[in-house]
Amino acid sequence: MDNSLFEAINHALAALGTWKARLRGAINDGASTLDCATVGRDDACDFGRFLHGTTVPASLRATPSFTRIVALHAAFHRNAAAVVADVQAGRRQQAEAALALGASFDHASTDLVKALIAWRRSLAPA
Repeated sequence: MDNSLFEAINHALAALGTWKARLRGAINDGASTLDCATVGRDDACDFGRFLHGTTVPASLRATPSFTRIVALHAAFHRNAAAVVADVQAGRRQQAEAALALGASFDHASTDLVKALIAWRRSLAPA
């Protein structure tokens, strides 16, 4: 597998955990300086720029795995933006509920992690 693909996937996996911690911190603080519109964009983070950039070969872009990753990544950002919006609007309980086990953000994050791990495994040399 191309080393840049492997590194991008590993960085994305690490960043997902960081996002959850940032969102949890915003809820605990009752405030967030994050820009909701930017958080909701799937092309504003490093992994999003990687996915939408020119690094991923066309042969991989045409695969169902890649299409699924792009969709799950976008869903992750929509859910993160919803949590930020709730925090900024003072809806702490809704933000907490979205991060709860089995809730929308949890599903978006878990689904993306599983898909990234499966994609990385499928790209590894035999």
